[in-house]
Amino acid sequence: MTIGGLSNKMVDGSNNLIQGRQNNLTNVYNSSVVGKEHTVTNNQHTIVGGWDNTVRGEINNFGVLLGETKGSMVTGYNHSETRGTNNVIYGHTNTSYLSSNNIVGGASNQLNVAVRTSTNGTLNQITSSTDTLANGKSNVLNAIIETTVLGNSNDISNNTTGSLVTGKSNKEGRGTYNLTVGSNNTIVNVTDTITTGITNTVKDSSYNAVFGETNVMSSTIKSIVGGNDNSIVSSESVSVFGGHHAISQLTKNSLVSGRTNIEKGGLNNAIFGNIHQTTSETNSIVSGKSQAVQDGSQNTIFGESHNVNTVTNTLTQGKSNVLHTIQNSGVIGEANDISNNIINSMVVGKENKGGVSQNTVVFGYKNNTQEDQNVLVSGNSNTTTSNNASNVMGRLNVVTDCSDSFVMGANHNVFSNGRVTVYGEYNDMSGNTINSMVQGRHNYLNQLINSAIFGENQDIGGSTNLLAQGKSNTVLNANNSVAVGKENKLENIDEVAVFGSKHDISGSTIQSIVSGYNNKENNGDYNATFGTLNEVKNSKASVITGKSNKDTNGNQSNIMGSFHQVTSSTNTLTQGMQNTVSSSNQSVIMGHIHSETNGTNNVLTGYNQTLSGSDNNLVTGKENTVINSSKSFTMGHDNKEEEGDNNFVTGTKNILYDNSGVIVGGEGNIVKESNSISIMGTINDISNSSVYSIVGGSANKVNKSKNALVVGESSNLKRGINTVVFGKSQNIVDCSNVVIAGESNVNLDDKNVLVSGKDNDLSGNEITVAFGRENTLKRTNNTLVTGYLNKVEDGSNNSVFGYLHDVSGNSQNTAVFGNKNEEYNGMNNMIGGNQQDISGAVNVFGMGESNKVRSDKNSGSVGKQNDMNNNKESFIVGLSNTVSEDNQSFILGTSNNTKFNTNNAVFGNLQDISGGTNLLVSGKSHQVEGGLNNMVVGSDNIVTDCSDVIISGSTHTVSGSKQSFINGKQNVVNNVYAGMAYGAINSLKSSDKSLIGGANNKIEGGNTNVALGQSNDISNSIITMAFGSSNVIKNNSNESIALGKMNTIDSVNHGIAMGYKANVSGDTRFALGSEEVDGNILTVNKHGDMFLGRHLFSDVDENKNIFTDLTTSTINIGGDHSKTFIGGTLEVSGNMIAGIDEDKEIFTDVSTNRITIGGGSSTVIVGGDLRVNTNILSQEGSADEDKYIWTDVSSSNIYMGGAQSSVWIGKDLQVANDVVMQGNLTVRGTRSLIHTTNVDISDNVILLNKGIGQNANPNFSSGFTILRSNANQFIGWHEPYSSFVLCNTTYDGTGETVGIGTKSKLWLDNIQTDNDLKLGGHITTVEQEDKNVWTDISASTITFGSSQTRFKFDSNNTLVIPSGTTAQRIYDELGAVRYNKDTNNFEGLSLIHI
Repeated sequence: MTIGGLSNKMVDGSNNLIQGRQNNLTNVYNSSVVGKEHTVTNNQHTIVGGWDNTVRGEINNFGVLLGETKGSMVTGYNHSETRGTNNVIYGHTNTSYLSSNNIVGGASNQLNVAVRTSTNGTLNQITSSTDTLANGKSNVLNAIIETTVLGNSNDISNNTTGSLVTGKSNKEGRGTYNLTVGSNNTIVNVTDTITTGITNTVKDSSYNAVFGETNVMSSTIKSIVGGNDNSIVSSESVSVFGGHHAISQLTKNSLVSGRTNIEKGGLNNAIFGNIHQTTSETNSIVSGKSQAVQDGSQNTIFGESHNVNTVTNTLTQGKSNVLHTIQNSGVIGEANDISNNIINSMVVGKENKGGVSQNTVVFGYKNNTQEDQNVLVSGNSNTTTSNNASNVMGRLNVVTDCSDSFVMGANHNVFSNGRVTVYGEYNDMSGNTINSMVQGRHNYLNQLINSAIFGENQDIGGSTNLLAQGKSNTVLNANNSVAVGKENKLENIDEVAVFGSKHDISGSTIQSIVSGYNNKENNGDYNATFGTLNEVKNSKASVITGKSNKDTNGNQSNIMGSFHQVTSSTNTLTQGMQNTVSSSNQSVIMGHIHSETNGTNNVLTGYNQTLSGSDNNLVTGKENTVINSSKSFTMGHDNKEEEGDNNFVTGTKNILYDNSGVIVGGEGNIVKESNSISIMGTINDISNSSVYSIVGGSANKVNKSKNALVVGESSNLKRGINTVVFGKSQNIVDCSNVVIAGESNVNLDDKNVLVSGKDNDLSGNEITVAFGRENTLKRTNNTLVTGYLNKVEDGSNNSVFGYLHDVSGNSQNTAVFGNKNEEYNGMNNMIGGNQQDISGAVNVFGMGESNKVRSDKNSGSVGKQNDMNNNKESFIVGLSNTVSEDNQSFILGTSNNTKFNTNNAVFGNLQDISGGTNLLVSGKSHQVEGGLNNMVVGSDNIVTDCSDVIISGSTHTVSGSKQSFINGKQNVVNNVYAGMAYGAINSLKSSDKSLIGGANNKIEGGNTNVALGQSNDISNSIITMAFGSSNVIKNNSNESIALGKMNTIDSVNHGIAMGYKANVSGDTRFALGSEEVDGNILTVNKHGDMFLGRHLFSDVDENKNIFTDLTTSTINIGGDHSKTFIGGTLEVSGNMIAGIDEDKEIFTDVSTNRITIGGGSSTVIVGGDLRVNTNILSQEGSADEDKYIWTDVSSSNIYMGGAQSSVWIGKDLQVANDVVMQGNLTVRGTRSLIHTTNVDISDNVILLNKGIGQNANPNFSSGFTILRSNANQFIGWHEPYSSFVLCNTTYDGTGETVGIGTKSKLWLDNIQTDNDLKLGGHITTVEQEDKNVWTDISASTITFGSSQTRFKFDSNNTLVIPSGTTAQRIYDELGAVRYNKDTNNFEGLSLIHI
């Protein structure tokens, strides 16, 4: 119990610290109360600071204690806490009732039955809530769990769980995991929803995001709403942006943007613009203004005031079009009325009408098509009825009941025809005309079959296979043909129609049509050519009209215009100027300078289009490029599409690659590898499998994204899913379900994230909100960050407010506010102030400036520059304190350093405390390491691993001691139990129950020792006493006394050293010292022997006996290394033994004289090895006699010499048995002789010439020389010849060189060799018998002699030449001779015929 201050009062308490004045404590235990006028009742383990606080338990009306307040810290003034547990309350006028594990700061806040909440601000009310955070003013939290509320006047109640609310006057009830930002928002029965803005209302909904003002959402899930005054009712997965929209009746998966749009019962729609009304529409895009759309699916609607009803798979663009009951069609223009079962048709223009038609295409103004199929109508005021597979182009044409017809011009009347073509004006073709064509004006045609009529005012009827036009045509060899025009030339043609003048039709052309001026056709079939200077070659079934067109190897092509080149194409229509078509099928090319290669079913209009490898495309506009694409519509200028299908492109300089279902409008957009997306704006870049996305604005990039909305400028989206991006220069990579607004934000691998502001950098986050600028968030979850330059990494459920914070390392459930704070890997922390550094902390409260907290739990730090590391349930107050690994500790002061402590209280400055438990340290500059239940008071003491010690004074060093008391200055106590040290500069170590007093004394080891005086030294001894100065007792000298000065007792029990420099050691038990002799003058050993300090003299010269009464014991003279001098002879009657196994020396100092061992006839026996450093010689006078060495060794080995030594024998070495050598036998000398009867060499290989001569393996002859009486013979290897030789030699063994003489004879029975056999003499025989030469060679050539050789057979008998049949003759060689058994003639070849 510690009480300080004035007028403090305590009743029924213990273990408390009280400091201040007028504090009243009742029934309080283990608590600290500092300040004034506090009322503390029924408390345990509490800390109260400040003034006028009330901290109490709860007592009912009957006086029964219902519960205490425990483990709380209250600081500030005018607080009230009742029946609380583990709360932290600071500020003023806060109230807490029946709450636990809460942090309350600010003023006038109220907690009622709250658990694990954090509150800061004013007038906040928290009731029946758990794990909540409230910051701001006048917020009401009632019956909520795991919810954060920031701002003013928010009302969060009624079982809300896991929500974050920030702003003003927001309300939430029955909510779960919601985020609400702004003011006056109402959230009721809502789950997993983000709401930001003003006066928004969300009810009975889940998984939504609402942004803006006065939006209303009810019974809706998985939706996004942004803007104002929008209403979303009973919908799912919709995205709404803009104002005054109304979405209802189970609308699903739709996107609505713009203003005042209505969608009812829609599914998968995208709506942009204003005042649209869509009902029961599915999979459609609606854009523009005032569209009315209902009961359709898969439609695309652009423009204004369209009325679209019961329409499927249709595109509408323009104004005031009416579409009713149509499928798979397109309507572009104004005031078109297309209704009543239109299928697979397209209408482009103004005031066109259509009904009950299929596969029709209408271009122009006021055209009317009814009951048509497969009809193309282009122009003005044309009327078509009941036609099939026909084309009508021009104005005021009336075409009825025609099929497979082509009508072009004005005022034609075409009725009940089949497969007719009409050009010009005022032509009338009727009456079942079939397979006919007319061109010109005012022609009347009736009942024509397979005819073509060109010109003016012609009346053609009842004709078949006729072509007629103009005048002056020349037709030669034409069948079923008519030439119409003038100056045409037709030769060798069949079934050809020619129109115009100066045509040249030739080369077996059949069934072709030619019209115009100076056209050519060669080897054509079924072609139609119109215009001038056209050339058709090797083409079939093609139509060419215009000027300077060229059709080569074509099939069923239609060419109109000038300077076209069509090659190897089928079923193509080419119109305009300078178009190039190659290897294409079923395509329409209209316009100027188009190029199509390898295309199928394409339509090209406009100017300078390029298409290759594509099919089913419509391209219009200018300078567009389509490569390897299918079913796409490209319009505008300088667009490029490659590897695409089902795309719509408009605008300028857009680039598309490998896309499907894409709509692109604007300028400079790039779209690659994407599907089902819409792009509007300029220089956007969409690529890499992006799907179901909308991009608007400028310079945006979208890569491999899905369900994305990107609006703004210069944003970058990669691999995004369900992303919404607004603003400028955003960078989003690998994100899903994110909303990004502002400028230059970066998002990487984020999910369910909302970002607003500028230059924020996010990666790997989930369910995170970031507002402000230059914030960095990485790998966070359920995180809110607002401010600027904050950094948040690897955390969850965190809230960060302010600027330059750093929250990382998987921090969780943490609130950070202020500026420049750092938190790493924390949990459930609250950090305020600036420049705080918090790492690995759990349930930590940090306030102040520049504090550092590492891995702390349930701890707090208030002040400046404090450093905490891995503490638990500890609290630090002050400046520059360092605390690590502490538990349940309280540190107050400046520059203290504590670590590894438990239940400590540290006060003062510059303390260094580590590893202690239950320590009270007060004062300055103490160093305490380890310990239990210690009190250290004073300054500069060093205490290590002690328990139950009390230390007062200064500069003591105490370690490893228990139940000891130290007082004074500079004493050292180490490893002592129940010791006492007082005085100065004493040292007490490892000696229990010892007392040391005075100055400079030392006790070390042993126990129960006393050292009093000065400079005494006791070591490793028990129950000893040293009085005086400079006495020494050491080395287990137990129960001994040293009295006087400089006495020493060493390794002796029960010793006494007295006087001056008395020395008791060894067997000495008593020693008296004298200063005059500087040591002992008298000693007594343990046996009672007495030792004198001087000599022992005899008083008379007579015989003396020393221990002559000893008969069996040992008498020792001299020490181990002393010399014993004997004046005369030493006689030994017994043996001389060493007594110890060690090296011995005998007379080693005799260097020149002899040492004799043993008598003349005695035997000297050496027990072990005999080592002789020099020679072994015989005795003088008896050296020349037989000597024997180990002649008694009969069966064992005798070794002489070492592995590398040489053994020399002076003369002969005689060996009775075998000589066995393991190495080489080397015979040195000029000549060595081996005298044997026979030599038997048992070896496989005999090496000759190895190591003989001056060098190893010299190149001279080697072999065997046989000595003879007349000429020696040599057989062996002759190096100069590099061969074996048998010859005469003069060599007789003298020297090394073998002279080679004449060759000798070799008598062999058989010789075999793989090399050449060279003979210097003749081949003779010793046997008269048949001889064979190479009779085993069956097919190869045997050659005798060379080019100048004369071959002679010296025989007077016969020469048998080869013979055989004609079939057996294989070679015909010049000079060959043989006998032919078939012809019985000799054959000789004298000439070879070539």
